Amino acid sequence: MPPKKSIHVFPDTNIFLHFAAFDGLDWQSLCETDAIIQIHISQSLLAELNKLKDTGATSTVRKRAATTIKTLREIHAHGRQAPSRTKVVFAVSNPDISRFPRLNPNVQDDHLLAEILHFAAENPSESVVLATDDGGFGLTVKAGHYGVKWVEPSTAWRLPAEPDPHEIELQKLRRENERLRNTKPIPSVGFGDGAQILAVCKASGEWQARLRKIMEEVRKKHPTMSVPPPSETPFAISMSSIYRTPEKVAAYNSQLSRFLQKMEEALAERLSAKERTIFFELKVSNEGTSPAADLRLHIHFPDGFTLQNKEAWDAYMKNLPSPPEPPEPNISGFRDIAQSLSMVHLPRQSYEAPESTISIRRTNSYDLNYRLKKLQQHEAKTIASMALTFDAEPFSFQAEYRMTADNLLEPLIGSLVFSAPSAPPKGDRI
Repeated sequence: MPPKKSIHVFPDTNIFLHFAAFDGLDWQSLCETDAIIQIHISQSLLAELNKLKDTGATSTVRKRAATTIKTLREIHAHGRQAPSRTKVVFAVSNPDISRFPRLNPNVQDDHLLAEILHFAAENPSESVVLATDDGGFGLTVKAGHYGVKWVEPSTAWRLPAEPDPHEIELQKLRRENERLRNTKPIPSVGFGDGAQILAVCKASGEWQARLRKIMEEVRKKHPTMSVPPPSETPFAISMSSIYRTPEKVAAYNSQLSRFLQKMEEALAERLSAKERTIFFELKVSNEGTSPAADLRLHIHFPDGFTLQNKEAWDAYMKNLPSPPEPPEPNISGFRDIAQSLSMVHLPRQSYEAPESTISIRRTNSYDLNYRLKKLQQHEAKTIASMALTFDAEPFSFQAEYRMTADNLLEPLIGSLVFSAPSAPPKGDRI
């Protein structure tokens, strides 16, 4: 049987993170062939690299993911040649993973395996291979179950370990803190639970059904008015003529119609915004054994949303149109729809920050500045309760922060991560 003209290799993400895939990996030796190697770049691989370039566990992972994306872009634009006797093929779509019931759509490795199985089914005469550096072992087990051949590069070909700057800095701070632990604070900033990663849920799209239900309740509370039938009782005739004349009823119904329209528009705006809004607390803490004096915190948020404190959000949600006054006494008036309807009634989360100041300045982005005269040792304080409303579909991003104190040797620099599941990359965002 003549040898294959080419072998189709589907690499996983780790191949690009831990090996010089385009500048040092001998693909022919890896696949034990002299044939042309066609390296398939799947959509799931590109999505994972895009995610890791901003949210990788270490700066090394983020750097290598970003470098790989740059190289792939150069190859795709024909500005850079692929390695000798190799060809890079870019997938333009994702296969239907539901065709393979045993694969989990929430697992990135399973998407890669689905692409391999889909390609093999469409090209039965071609040789297909999975290239993996699967430290977790799970991918190779699944590949073997489906009869997919796989290869794993030798550990001798792995890129040398790079010292992580953040880890080096952390070790430096730990040593310094150990030396000065009785005289120095250890401040930090995070979300309400102390973590620095916040999961952002996607909008459910149910606000329109909620709007219809609420408007039904509003219309029941405020029905159109009709002219009362004639009465033979003189007093009743007199009261009717005073309070419910045809002219007054017509005027009231006209005002009511405008009110209902404005109410529906206002509720639609708020319900839609609520589905795109996340609520979170920001908190500073001091795990040291001495107070942090004159603590200052600056957090920079990108654009693409509206950021405000919770009190401003609550005021916006309750600022709804008022109904017209009916032309008769003793009719139940409007009872603050913002409090009576569960969709707008939001629990107020108060916070205290004595001897502190906070400001939010908006340009195209947001800058939050917080100052506290003193943060005692082993103390945590809530900075603010915030509401963040995305302009459109929620996305992932990072908010960079810088923290200083009079008795802190060096500024603390880091980022708070807002992570949206399966959110498409947008600019410098995650």
